[in-house]
Amino acid sequence: MSEGKELKKALTPLHLWAIGIGAYVSFLFPSISPVLAAVVLYAFFIGVHIMGIKEYATIEMIIVFIALSLLVLLYFVGLPEIKATNLFGENYGRLIPNGASGIWSALPYAMWLFLAIEMLPMLSEECRDAKKDMPKGLMSGMITLLILSVLTVTVAVGLGGMETMGKASDPLPDAVSTAFGKSYWLAQVLATIGLFGLISSFSGVILAYSRQTFALSRAGYLPKFLSNLHGTRRTPYWALIVPGIIGLMLVALFDADNLILISTFGALISYIAMNVSVIVLRRREPNLERSYKTSLYPFTLVVSIILAVIALFSSFFTNITFFAISLVIFVVAVVYYYTWARHRINTDAPEEQFANPIREIGQHERTDEESISG
Repeated sequence: MSEGKELKKALTPLHLWAIGIGAYVSFLFPSISPVLAAVVLYAFFIGVHIMGIKEYATIEMIIVFIALSLLVLLYFVGLPEIKATNLFGENYGRLIPNGASGIWSALPYAMWLFLAIEMLPMLSEECRDAKKDMPKGLMSGMITLLILSVLTVTVAVGLGGMETMGKASDPLPDAVSTAFGKSYWLAQVLATIGLFGLISSFSGVILAYSRQTFALSRAGYLPKFLSNLHGTRRTPYWALIVPGIIGLMLVALFDADNLILISTFGALISYIAMNVSVIVLRRREPNLERSYKTSLYPFTLVVSIILAVIALFSSFFTNITFFAISLVIFVVAVVYYYTWARHRINTDAPEEQFANPIREIGQHERTDEESISG
């Protein structure tokens, strides 16, 4: 079931990036429909991923470096021009202008700055040395996101103001347009920043959802055809195509704000489950081999759980209707697991084989304890 939560979490951010990409394309080329832009990009990147990981990695690196370079340009031009009144509004002089209520209202959307970084482990099978490379990749990614998030939000709000940024579908060019005028050259350039940044994330999530779908299918949780591999490229083509179609349907049905709420709900449930799982495993299997151990255990885990629960309740009060929709989706997933999936689990799949030694260790320890107590 936890894998099912991961799949839902991997899918929903994709649709949000598709909507965002459409908004930036419309800013640059008003005559092009945002939905049409999303369809074209879906088709293009699914095709790239079917070709293979090497082709994807090459394109992704180019796009990421372009996006980062343009962000640096934003910082150089924007930082000297930011206004404190834009950052703090009427409550100028206070570090947190709207107090605890402002933090509470922003939580479901603020965490979007970091959402999907945990999808990186989906690439474990593509790593040369997953035990060494994966922790380094996760930590460096989090540090990079933290720095870029602080700088980008500060510059965007400092230029455009809270009111403008709270409503903007293409915030970076809108921020510059507010400060310098729509005809200013940097507005068009910053639309390119948003476009390249969203495309790189969009492509990365396609990779993540395809690997998650493939793994769930290989293990028996999803229909078997989703783990079929391309004859020559050896890529999971159905695991790329089917979720892509679902993504296009969601783009057509929901707006970005509501998709954010559905996405963060799934992510928060997953975060709580992962943190609790680490605590349970550390207690039940203290001698289990671990290539990476949680720093400051269990303090960081407890803090993470508390923050996730707080953010979950803030999401609930933001839009009760979509909170209920998220709950219904999870109920359907649970029913699906107990009535269909758990009876078709493939014990020979790598994921299940990895879990079996843990189960066996636990069973042996319980047997030994029973023998001693007897």
